[in-house]
Amino acid sequence: MKLVLHPGHSKCGSTSIQRAIIKNRLILEKSGYVIPDPQMRVRGDQGFNPNGETPRPFFRKVMESNDTSELSVKLDRILSKKEFSDKTLLLSAENLVNQLKRPSGYNIHNVLKKYFSEVKVLYYIKPFDEFLLSAWQQWGYKKGKSFEGFVDEAIKVNNPSFKLAAEFFSYTYGRENLSITIVKKEFLKDGSLLNDFFYKLDVPPGELDLKSSESNVSLSPALCELLSYSPGLFKDIHDESVKGLLSSYLGRNSLIFEKMPGFVSKETSDKIAHSFGNDARLICKNYMESATPNDLLSSSTVTSEEGYDEVQMLKRQVAVQTELLISLMKTCSYKE
Repeated sequence: MKLVLHPGHSKCGSTSIQRAIIKNRLILEKSGYVIPDPQMRVRGDQGFNPNGETPRPFFRKVMESNDTSELSVKLDRILSKKEFSDKTLLLSAENLVNQLKRPSGYNIHNVLKKYFSEVKVLYYIKPFDEFLLSAWQQWGYKKGKSFEGFVDEAIKVNNPSFKLAAEFFSYTYGRENLSITIVKKEFLKDGSLLNDFFYKLDVPPGELDLKSSESNVSLSPALCELLSYSPGLFKDIHDESVKGLLSSYLGRNSLIFEKMPGFVSKETSDKIAHSFGNDARLICKNYMESATPNDLLSSSTVTSEEGYDEVQMLKRQVAVQTELLISLMKTCSYKE
């Protein structure tokens, strides 16, 4: 049995890929893939959930317990099924890229390496500035961090650790078995992340349903900056209640979801490029010959010469507040 591993780095399209895997489970199975459910059960196992997410919850439990024995039990059962002998196990989970320097992380990969002699690792990464902006919009502002403060903190701890993960997967599974792709149109099959992923799986595209709505849409940078002054609104960095509440009143076409292209100023982009330049050069040199460090360091969709000045930011924040106020007034008048 073979293994295809998608250690989906957060904020690099992993949710979209995983939803597409579940949506196309039957087609993937016909093409020779075995898709585990959230608890690492496969078709034929008691309690198997064909509509559940990929086994991220299972790997989280393994990491928290720092005990891989249950993983070994699951793999033993999967590999014991004669009908799976010529098939490929497909594992996709963001936490498979976590804690790679700790036993809780690298022990999982040591087990996988022991069980599978033929492995393909599909690792997708974003330009550093785009990743940092997305990560801040997802988690950083909830901790009371401005974007600039979040970037400074990320630089201190070398996050994202794309280079560390690339070197780990290369060492563990073999350089020849590692595919690293930048999530930019020019590096993706037909300019599409999902097309690229399933192309790498060698699954004929004809029957696949690759239509996807935007997943995990972020609040606008202007609103995130405003909310960063009120971290007490959030239980933790995973608390999405504020976004849900605003969305329920304003809808998905609201200014609260404005993308604000070019939000990252050239000054900040240059700081990011300086700090992560060596990582980008090593990744491109060792793993992506078709890419240059600049391809990985910056994205024209998030960076501009000027960024947004204080007045522009204030105007957008006032516009959001005005939109919310009018929406609430309309709601109250309808009730009356």
